[in-house]
Amino acid sequence: TVFNLLGPLLNPAEATHQIIGAPSLDIARKLAMTAYRLNKGKVQLLHNSEGLDELVPFGENWIISADENGVKEYKLDTAFSGRADKSSLKGGSANDNAPIINRIFEGEKSSRRDAVVLNAAAGLVLTNTVSDYKEGIMMAEESIDSGMAALKLDKLIKLSNKLV
Repeated sequence: TVFNLLGPLLNPAEATHQIIGAPSLDIARKLAMTAYRLNKGKVQLLHNSEGLDELVPFGENWIISADENGVKEYKLDTAFSGRADKSSLKGGSANDNAPIINRIFEGEKSSRRDAVVLNAAAGLVLTNTVSDYKEGIMMAEESIDSGMAALKLDKLIKLSNKLV
């Protein structure tokens, strides 16, 4: 719906950095231009040619970024391209997905891990933690392989359980 599309740009939290998934390249372009015109800080719109609103290890991954300097669009080419298909990323309920993320953080090599790495790289690029996606991919993989990602997840789980 229009609310799903505009919601992230209208968030009252006034985020200065956002990654937003888009169901089509056309919508991603329009949202990026809207973010630019509304001066929403640094925004990345993500779209995959298979109709997904995130970066995945198959199809064409498109990133449209908007910041104070304008809107830029590019296709992300990675070594992951072509290593999987939509069905390999299928998840389910929270009870189904929790063991999946645990296996990824325990070192399982899979298309799901590739998707996690690609999207983590997007956040690292957006926040200028790294200069490009290649470096972001390497840093995300190192975070998983070193166990740091699992430690952060554990801290997040403990914090969220205290807040409930």
